Amino acid sequence: MIINFNDKTNIKKSIVTFGNFDGVHMGHKFIINELKKISSYENAKSILITFNPHTNCIINNKIDIHKLITDYDYKINLLNNEMIDFISIVDFDVVFSKISYISFVNKILQKYNPSHILIGYDNKFGYKAEGNFESLTNYIKSISKDVKILMLNEVKQGSMQVKSSIIKGCINSGNIKLVNKMLGRKFKLFGKIVKGNKVGNMLGFPTANLEVLNKQQIIPKVGVYYVNFVVGKNRYKSLCNIGFKPTFGNDNKLSIETHILNEEEFDLYNLNVELEFIDYIRDEIKFKNKDFLIEQINKDIIKVNKIN
Repeated sequence: MIINFNDKTNIKKSIVTFGNFDGVHMGHKFIINELKKISSYENAKSILITFNPHTNCIINNKIDIHKLITDYDYKINLLNNEMIDFISIVDFDVVFSKISYISFVNKILQKYNPSHILIGYDNKFGYKAEGNFESLTNYIKSISKDVKILMLNEVKQGSMQVKSSIIKGCINSGNIKLVNKMLGRKFKLFGKIVKGNKVGNMLGFPTANLEVLNKQQIIPKVGVYYVNFVVGKNRYKSLCNIGFKPTFGNDNKLSIETHILNEEEFDLYNLNVELEFIDYIRDEIKFKNKDFLIEQINKDIIKVNKIN
């Protein structure tokens, strides 16, 4: 159930965790699983508190340029699928950003009566990020013997920490396979199909031109990708180019164009679609002419069709 942190909901007993949860990645899922496990054992409600918008957008005054792995709607959809009793939304603004970590914790204690508060090993919160596991533990010990603070350690994929900043770095470098492992699902872009300049048609590879719905959505590095093109419940194996079409002159406008393999052309304009990223194929290259580009695209398609 979605509730607002400022509403009058009062819970008699709960297990609480809080954070931005951008990405809802495997590290977050570890916290969520512990939250549900303890709440079941304690016969208490599981409560996940998250923020809208992302706290860094307000704290760093970068609401228009702070990039997200998952926008708010997608994040809430993913969290809903986790079957948490309550997802509590903090309407995060400049005023709330000035609240001390003690005031924030007091609000949690008053509203939700937690027997346990779960906190990630790197979670910093409250004004000037003064709240963390150590300060929270010391404060709770000073006021209550009934609330336990549990720190959850890092989750790793191989030798790398699973955390949002590292996942963003992998997206920026095109390491989609590692991104998907860290997310526990395929990385997605959401958008609407708009009219392009018909370069794909001219080459014999018609493309759907994606306009990303949320400007804060992080976009993978320029290059060619193997993706699934998702329209409603239908999923199509596809080749996606993110870039500037340098063979035809660089207009400095990034485009996201997808060629659906083994399908007849159909009208997609103005449809909302998803791109599920599966693998990075190659860098975007400037070719001598369109014939060299056509030859390379055919090689790319052969490569994609060999991938299971």
